[in-house]
Amino acid sequence: MIRLIIGSLSRNRATCEASKMKTFLVTLLFLICTLHLIGQESLQISPERSGLHGRGFNGGKRYWISPASVRSDFWDMFKPGTAWDTLLSRIHVFSIHVNALTERTDTTLLLSAVRKLKDARVLVNYECGGLRPFSGCDSLAGERHAQGELVQLLRWYSRGGPIDFITMDSPINTMIAGGDPNGTCNWSVQRAANEMVDYMKEIRRVLPAVRFALVEPIPWYRVGSLPNYPGNNYGDLLMTLDTVLAVVSSRGETLEIFHSDSPYEYSDDPPTQGWKKIKAVEEFLHSKGLRHGRIHNSQLGGFQSDQMFYERTLASWYRYKDTGGDPDEIEVWSWYDHPSRNVPESQPYTFTYACKQFFEEIERAAARVPAKLEPPNGKVYHGVGQSNRWVNEYIAGLADSTIHPVVYNFYYDIPGTRGDKFEQLRQALTAERDIGRIPHLSIAFTDGRVWTDSIIATGNRYDYIIDSIAAACKEYGRRIFIRPGFEFNGSWNPYHPYLYPLAFRKIVDRFRAFGAADSAAFLWCYYPSAPNDFDSIDTRGARWYPGDSYVDWFSLDLFYVRDFHPDSAGYRRGQLSTKGKSERFLALAREKGKPVFLSELSAAGTFVTTDFNDGMNDWNLWFVPFWRFLDEHPEVKGFNYINWDWTQFGQWKEWGDARIEVNPFIRMKYAEELRKPRFIHLRGAKTTGIESSVVPPSAFKLFQNYPNPFNGSTTIGFEVATAGSVRLIVFDVLGRKVATLLDEEWSPGRHLVSFDADGLPSGIYFYRMTVSNQAQRRAMVLIR
Repeated sequence: MIRLIIGSLSRNRATCEASKMKTFLVTLLFLICTLHLIGQESLQISPERSGLHGRGFNGGKRYWISPASVRSDFWDMFKPGTAWDTLLSRIHVFSIHVNALTERTDTTLLLSAVRKLKDARVLVNYECGGLRPFSGCDSLAGERHAQGELVQLLRWYSRGGPIDFITMDSPINTMIAGGDPNGTCNWSVQRAANEMVDYMKEIRRVLPAVRFALVEPIPWYRVGSLPNYPGNNYGDLLMTLDTVLAVVSSRGETLEIFHSDSPYEYSDDPPTQGWKKIKAVEEFLHSKGLRHGRIHNSQLGGFQSDQMFYERTLASWYRYKDTGGDPDEIEVWSWYDHPSRNVPESQPYTFTYACKQFFEEIERAAARVPAKLEPPNGKVYHGVGQSNRWVNEYIAGLADSTIHPVVYNFYYDIPGTRGDKFEQLRQALTAERDIGRIPHLSIAFTDGRVWTDSIIATGNRYDYIIDSIAAACKEYGRRIFIRPGFEFNGSWNPYHPYLYPLAFRKIVDRFRAFGAADSAAFLWCYYPSAPNDFDSIDTRGARWYPGDSYVDWFSLDLFYVRDFHPDSAGYRRGQLSTKGKSERFLALAREKGKPVFLSELSAAGTFVTTDFNDGMNDWNLWFVPFWRFLDEHPEVKGFNYINWDWTQFGQWKEWGDARIEVNPFIRMKYAEELRKPRFIHLRGAKTTGIESSVVPPSAFKLFQNYPNPFNGSTTIGFEVATAGSVRLIVFDVLGRKVATLLDEEWSPGRHLVSFDADGLPSGIYFYRMTVSNQAQRRAMVLIR
């Protein structure tokens, strides 16, 4: 057993060196405690403050922060006049690594720190790793380290430092899986838990009011077959925790908090680990009466930029919330080198700034009302655009009717150059209704020669066109995305600052006047190759932003990987890069509580070929970073993949061929990704407020065609319960009718009808049966 400060050392090898250490530490303890008792005012936080009643968020949650422990500017946070009062006023617990409490700490800064924390009624936690440095678990290294930590704590306490919590860093993991560094304890859970309780009791002897917390990494740092737990990574994690808590309780000690230390790098939820495991731990802890702390620590070794630290820390919170996690302690800890300084909080991206923004965004997210058509957290619309033929090939390439896109992007101009454009719009909306997709209508302000946003904003010449669009959407009567004046400040769309927002607002206002706005979500779209002035405001008003009451969603168009790659730099040569502009636009969306739709997304620059190895390279260079980008940006809740061969268009030929179906490796991996549960597809999609275009039949049944897939012809079966009119049509993925198989009266019973696909290209087709105002639809695959 460990005996700290007072009492005999635990090992039988009580050497002269150990005896000398004991004598020295006992003497030091006596001097420290004497100084404390006779002259030093105790600045311990009052008992009522240290209960479970946290300040602010959700009536019982607490905010924690812990700056980097070994940075030279650690104590700068406490210098007189340091600007971090906003953050200080909203946090509940300030966590310090015990190594930051050194004898060289400046007394003035120490007293300033104590005063600031006391005045703000902030609890103080100390991260102690005293049980971690066991090297082989047969030496005194662990004891010596633990004793040294306690000396530091007592010195701090004697000088007025408050001590509310002590958090023990990874003792169980260390002792059952091997020491740090390179030790091989391989102890049982019971033995490790008893060693930890010895440590707690020795601390309790000199700090009787202190409360304990335990932090363990989830997943564990070390995995593998261990002598006591062969083949199953220590057995069941919850069983391990249950054993630890039983030992703690049986020996009269108490743990108040368990911290799940799960850095961002574990967020992909590998098998049996990750987010779901943390949530299971949280539920278990609550059943045992413990509070759960979720550590948002985005830096697991290596250098990361200030902006990346902030973005990934925030993303880790949202991803955990998406799983239903609801921790009691919400914590931002940065044990690894944070590139910037700790203060001031007004300068991006210092640690104090990142923490302040993190907590503010959590509060905004808790208070915000979902936007129109916004899916639940953790869900993303799968959409497509914008060529008839290539959309057909895209869906055929997926070869899985369960992952068809649920959104389709198409275009309309004001005033435009086409002929009977109103009827074409109605036909397009009808086609989307028949397929069951949600239209994504992108409206350009142009007549093909000049840009018309100023005319729309200041006159009434084109009001009849806007009214006609609104009338068509009202007649359609279902949910629709509207993207007016997309890529508003790009040089290729020379819209007019200050007037563009007026044109956007007019469209929304006209929709409202027609009663068509309730079913429409309006998107404000930016492309990061454009200037960085999207949120500029001066005495003339907003340069580009129409206003919160007019914008339902933010929209971002992404093509080149440099625009979004998680590892891309935010600045180049002192200028904001396209990645930096994308991130700034996304940060504005989060600040305003708006979901984001990637309205145009295409793998520009990849030049997809049929070669399998080329496909692997393209997948790793563009698609893998994109899925990471989605992971890190839960505010992104939809995308439209533009499945184009850009080489066929002169102005974009350098973008390459971005079609998914061209390469077998990309096609396979892309479909695998889309099968993940976060994506909302056409078939089986469950989204709040989105009506189905098909009524489940009760009077008839429509059967799957056979054979399917087919080459040439196939047979479709159906059954009707009563005599009546039966209509059976076939249409392609764009909603265009290709055949009418039935449109007549049929008697009750089961029937068969043949479909000859002569002349039709390979692809996905739908057949839709309507009986007495009820309908059912199925898909079939034609392969030539």
